[in-house]
Amino acid sequence: MKENMKEINDINEIHNVLFDSLCYFDDFCSKNELKYFISNGTLLGAAKYRDFVPWDDDADILMPRKDYDRLMSLTDINNGKYRLLCKEQSPDWRMPYSKLSNDDTLIREEHYDFGVPIGLSVDIFPIDKWSTYLPMAKIQSFRCECLKRLLVCSIGGNFSTGKKGIKKIILWSMWHLGKMLGYSRIQKKLMRIAEKSKKRRSKYAGCIVWTCHLDKEIFPAELFKETTWLYIQGKKFPAMGKYESYLSKLYGDWKAELPEEKRCSNHRIKVWWNDAE
Repeated sequence: MKENMKEINDINEIHNVLFDSLCYFDDFCSKNELKYFISNGTLLGAAKYRDFVPWDDDADILMPRKDYDRLMSLTDINNGKYRLLCKEQSPDWRMPYSKLSNDDTLIREEHYDFGVPIGLSVDIFPIDKWSTYLPMAKIQSFRCECLKRLLVCSIGGNFSTGKKGIKKIILWSMWHLGKMLGYSRIQKKLMRIAEKSKKRRSKYAGCIVWTCHLDKEIFPAELFKETTWLYIQGKKFPAMGKYESYLSKLYGDWKAELPEEKRCSNHRIKVWWNDAE
């Protein structure tokens, strides 16, 4: 890392970078007739604040699998400033989903080694089909969540936790198992599970490769058939038609304000400008 790189500490400056990235992604998808939805915290921010969540430091996108796979093959999205990070274009990429990195910036995240340098990013998650039988879909979501946690352990640093007793033992065991299996094996396993879902005609869909909310991410497939529009910083972006039911399932009473102590990012990152003189 260059000694003269300027650290970005202002969350508004981070949001401006993310907004520019979203605009670039939206324009690229429009030109290439690719469907996507803002999702997760980005959707929450648009619905609640018409902006980003005030303490959020990334952006989240969901794409139907067909559109996602086509995006992975389009190399013209890379223009020197923006770079698509995915296994198809970056062999050293360690995640089972993709990111659009803004390479005018550089980040270091405490618990992740992505395998390649990365800037502030738009996370791009594919929408796949869960099992056609709901109880099996719930088991599948638990399995995928476990694999995700093992992958995080495999690319993380030394083991540390504030937990004690049996919880500490469980976390240490997962960390050790993740290291033993290695990120490549776990990554391929998650991607194979998603690949098999292409053959299903299920009424349940969601992000299989990176579950963060267990069976809360099992949605009716019809949720992703319609599109509505929400604003972020005065520009409209596509959201799933029944976005309120999506947010309620993930976050409960999403319209309520969080307590002060919970108004913080889930990521532990440091950010720099990559072009500081």
